[in-house]
This record gives sequence, C-alpha cells and structure tokens, in this order.
Amino acid sequence: MARGAADNTGAAAQDTAGPSLFGRKSHMYGLWFPTSLRKSGRPLILVGDSAEDLESLLAKRRSEPVEEVTGSKGGQVTWRLYYRVVY
Repeated sequence: MARGAADNTGAAAQDTAGPSLFGRKSHMYGLWFPTSLRKSGRPLILVGDSAEDLESLLAKRRSEPVEEVTGSKGGQVTWRLYYRVVY
C-alpha cells in the first residue's frame, strides 16, 4: 500500500536529496522530505545532465572538478551525465 507524505519519516534524506537542498525548485524532493533537513559534515555527490547544473556557490567553495560519465553502444555515446563531489 502506498504511503502518503504524512507517513514520511524523512529517513531516506540521509542518503539522497534534490535541488531543494540548494534553495531551488525540486520536483518531488520538496514534498518527500522536510525542507528543514540539511546535509552538514558529510560530502555530497552532485549529479546533473549538464556541467552547468553543478555550478553553484556551494559547489565552488570546497569541491572536486566536474567529471563526465558516458555510456555507449556500438561505439556511439548514448548517454552522458556529470558529477562533482562537494565537501
């Protein structure tokens, strides 16, 4: 049986988060997890569809460079994503 937002304990937010963590609109994370939850003292892995997605004031403070990951089929790149570790 599906659980509603009222049943959400927010426990999964210890391992995942969305753009709402940075004050931006976040599809479902804003509904699933209370906005009061914040990551502190733990590194984050930011993942986006473009390198620009990972550019933020927070990301520029203590972070690794943006890296690219691609998948291919038959020698052709079929998908691409970017990540950055932020401390």
